[in-house]
This record gives sequence, C-alpha cells and structure tokens, in this order.
Amino acid sequence: MSKKFLLVLTVVIFVVSFTFLLIIGRSYTVKREINPEITAGDIDISFDREDIVALEGFNINDGIISIGFRSLNPGKVYVSVSGINEISLFVHPIGIITENTYYGGCSCSEIIPLMFLLFGVITIIYLIGKYRADNAESVYQYKNAVTIGILVFSVFFVINQIIALFGDSGFADQAKTLLEMPQIFLMYTFPVILIISVLIIISNIILIRKEGMNTRNMLGLFLGVSVCVMVFFPYVLGEYLQRSTLIDVHNENGAALYIELFVEGIASVFTAYFVCVLTGTVYMASKAARLVPDFDRDYILILGCKVGRNGKVTKLLGSRAEKAAQFARMQKEKTGKNIVFVPSGGKGSDELVSEAKAISDYLIGSGFNESEILQEDKSVSTEENFRLSMEKIRSVSDKENPGIAFSTSNYHVFRAGMIAFEQGIDAQGIGAPTKRYFWINASIREFVATVFSEKSGIL
Repeated sequence: MSKKFLLVLTVVIFVVSFTFLLIIGRSYTVKREINPEITAGDIDISFDREDIVALEGFNINDGIISIGFRSLNPGKVYVSVSGINEISLFVHPIGIITENTYYGGCSCSEIIPLMFLLFGVITIIYLIGKYRADNAESVYQYKNAVTIGILVFSVFFVINQIIALFGDSGFADQAKTLLEMPQIFLMYTFPVILIISVLIIISNIILIRKEGMNTRNMLGLFLGVSVCVMVFFPYVLGEYLQRSTLIDVHNENGAALYIELFVEGIASVFTAYFVCVLTGTVYMASKAARLVPDFDRDYILILGCKVGRNGKVTKLLGSRAEKAAQFARMQKEKTGKNIVFVPSGGKGSDELVSEAKAISDYLIGSGFNESEILQEDKSVSTEENFRLSMEKIRSVSDKENPGIAFSTSNYHVFRAGMIAFEQGIDAQGIGAPTKRYFWINASIREFVATVFSEKSGIL
C-alpha cells in the first residue's frame, strides 16, 4: 500500500462518513424513562419555537418514551414533554440535530469513532506493509524503529476507538478524546514506563558502583528520571494552572485556556512520540543483536574499542573478537567456506598498540593464521571502521560485491548497521554479549546517538 493510496483511501472514508452524517443526522430520537402509568393519550409535546424542528412522532414501550424529530432550520429549541424534563435541541447549519449542547450526541455520533477506527486499521495495514518492505531492504534503518513506534501507538488508537463505539458521547467528548489521545496513551502505559525506568535507574546505580561515576555512566539515571518527569508534566502543568492566578484558564472565551491546552497537548505529543520511538528502537536493536549473518560471508569486520593498558584486548573488545571467531567456525562447519577477519581500529594516545593489532593477536592466539587476517589500523570511529575497512577489502578482493559481516557488542549492532547502510555497504551484524548492567546504559547511549544522528523523515 503506497502513501498516495493511503491518502486517497483516507479521504474517501472521511467523505463517505461525513455524507452519512449529513443524511442520518437530520433526524434524531430522544429516549427517556417515563411513568409506566402514563399513556400516549396523556402526552403533550410543545416547542418554544416551531421553526427549528418538526415532530415525527412518538411511542411508549416498557416505560420508555421515544420521540422523533426532524430538522427544519438552524437554531436552538426547547421541547416540553409531559412527565419528563425539558429537552434542549440544537440544529446545525448543515441540518444535524444534537442534544443538550451544540456538540452533543446525535443519531449517528458513532460514525466518528467508526470513521477513525477504519482510519486506524488502514494505517496499521500500511505500517505493517511499510515495515516489511523496509526491513527486507535492510534491518539497519532508523525508520524501521520509528515505524514500529507509530505502529504501537496506532494499535492503542484502534483499541480506544473500538471502546468508543460502545460509548454514548457527543461530538465534543469524542473530539476531546481524540485531542487527548497522547495523554491517554501515556496514562495507560505509565505503569510499564515506571517499572522500566526504575529498572534502568537500578542498573545505572550498579554500573556507577562497579565502574565509577562519570557523565557517560549516568545516562540511564538521567533518562529514567526524565521519562517519568515528561509523563507527569502535562498533568502537573494542568493542575498548577487550574489553581494558579498566573493566567486565567477558567474563561472559556479567553486565550489563556487555549494556551494551556496547546502547551499540554504539545508536551503530551512529544512525550508519547519519544516513548514510541524508544520502544521501536529497543525492539529493532534487540532484533539486530539476535540476528546471525548468512553463512556465505567473505569478510567479517571486528569493530574496535579501547585496548587494555597491557596492550591486550579488554573483556568488551575480546567478546567482539570471540564472537567473530565463533561465526567463522560456524560458517566453516556448515558450508566449508573460510572467512577473512578484518580487525578495525586505530591506536589512541593512551594505548600501547592499535585496536586492530590487539584483536589480531587475540585471533592468532585462538588458533587462526595471520594469512586469514587483514588489519585496518587507522580508524577512530565506527564510520571510519567501515569506510577504511572497505577500502582495504576492495584493494585485495576479486569480487565486486564481497559478502560482509561485522562483529560488535550487542547494544551497538543496530547503529553500526545503520552507519554501514548509509555508506552503501550491505553488511550483516552479529552481537557479542556484554554485562547486563553495562548493556542497559550503553543501549541508552546508542539510542541517544541514533536519534540525534538520524536525518531521515518519519515516514
């Protein structure tokens, strides 16, 4: 399903729904409980204005009186009926009759949630198709994470509209519900958000105790607290302004009320979007970390990170090298195909050897031959890891498009794959395990880096 088709279908749904509303909404039936002893002959119906609505008839059944009206002209009319309270009806310029308020219930008010339900279902179908197409192109795309996040919200939206179908609310309540959908979403998801935030904070405290306090190690703590604050902010702001004399939000004709609603709405939309994208990114990062490359790879890049003070691999860097070695053995066992290792990473000012050299030494110590290793020892970033490694590979490979895999820490696979994809490299990643408390904080760093480095559109 293309965007153009989705847009056309959405317009058709809205046009058909509005047409149905115009036709059915010109008539309205009021139902009220009435004394069972009252008969049809006892009923007297009168109007304070005769030119607004016309009486289409009434009947009494099991203590319920049903009175039918048909619109004549725009305006407001009060209807007096024997045995029940006065009825107030509004006729809109387009002929629709509503009860009690100008945006109250009408005879076809359920068309609104039904219309948005259909829109939501179509959106979900479109998002699923889009995700499958983009995922087939490459798992390593930020738009996949955004699509998953929007899909989560769309499913919630559809469920909410299904519930609204069985409600009895007017235009105003339904419109308000639609406008407050991000706040409602946050309200229902808050228990999950709170639990996750607490777990993130706990893991961050463990990380700080084990590896020291610095800005990088406090990201989880900052995010956990920030998400909770963001979720509560719209409610706290609304309650504060309701009680504050700073601005007058109680005057329905004043601008202050609409300013409050606008600020609350923007805060809710931003927070809901952030939560959805975070959910989508976590899902895609987890998926990317679990994938295993096809067993037809010619080269496997091992992305470097800091070398130990003794010039040997750290546990983090060693796990990346070991994961690459495991994949090489698996490929050899399953297909008989050898793979060339490409350790990638330069030498920092505080390192004895380059990251590539430390990885190479580890591989040779694990039983691999030096002839199976192609070092790239100049890069200082993930972007350079891929770019400079591919330059090395192309200089020795006799294939135009050699099969590329890469090994990195599990939390880094998704963003590393994105960087490779942006460079036009068809690479498949494999994730090396890390300590759980470290993984959570590192994943948060990856999420922040991914969001701020991404420039593609939402859809």
